[in-house]
Amino acid sequence: MEGSRLTTMPLPALLRPLSGPSLGLPLPAVTIPRDDDAGQERYTGFAVANPGGSAITIQVYEVSADGSTANSLTPIALKARSQKSFYFIQDPKAAQKPKGSAVVIGRTETSSRRSL
Repeated sequence: MEGSRLTTMPLPALLRPLSGPSLGLPLPAVTIPRDDDAGQERYTGFAVANPGGSAITIQVYEVSADGSTANSLTPIALKARSQKSFYFIQDPKAAQKPKGSAVVIGRTETSSRRSL
């Protein structure tokens, strides 16, 4: 899994990068800080890429600011050699005013099946 860019989107729709493209090797997991507020129209987004030859499933967890709770969001299927970008608010399981972080974990389809 390869990450690309974190952005915020205040109105009017101006994108401001918070972190740039990955310059290293793909990572199996990343942690993204979150401080979204739908009432203030402040949203966190992320992009992932799968440079490999096999499909992977991306699992995303919201983690509270004190680390005491985690909420599993909807898994993301990512085909081989493809990329997708999302805002957390697009997931119906995501909190609308989270303050904490999100952990994004990529797994190959075969390793996901083995872990069940």
